[in-house]
Amino acid sequence: MELKDLLIKMIKAIDFFKNISDEQALELSKDFVLNIYQGWFPIIREWTKPEKIYLLKNWNLEVKKAKGFETIKLWEIKPWEIFGEMSYINDTRALASVTAIQTCDIWEIDVAKFDSFLKSNPDIKKDVLNIMSQRQKINQEKLVDMPPESLWEEHLKILL
Repeated sequence: MELKDLLIKMIKAIDFFKNISDEQALELSKDFVLNIYQGWFPIIREWTKPEKIYLLKNWNLEVKKAKGFETIKLWEIKPWEIFGEMSYINDTRALASVTAIQTCDIWEIDVAKFDSFLKSNPDIKKDVLNIMSQRQKINQEKLVDMPPESLWEEHLKILL
């Protein structure tokens, strides 16, 4: 398999890019960078504004929320799942932290480059926003069971 075919397959593995053309997938793949994160390295910190959107290549990541002096594990991100996109679409800070459980490879794209790609491909932008909206609802359902905190409640109000 050629590198070109591998890059197209990688992009189309992301659910909201599964229907784009091979040319569009190749165009988008040029802006992704592969980085290696060591185990227990914080990739996204709660309350920060991520400047990238991420695609996990291997292993799992933990998503945790601070509650007082504790952290609560919300869920795990599995290989080929995208993350950081909720902060992008809502233009908000991260509502939870994402940490590498062990050394892993993550494809990253700068938010500005991702945004530029969507603006130059309005047909794709509509599909991406619809799928992100569906994901937002799923994520909110996962968070409903968490005990509220004043700041946490405020951020949920923004999302709702």
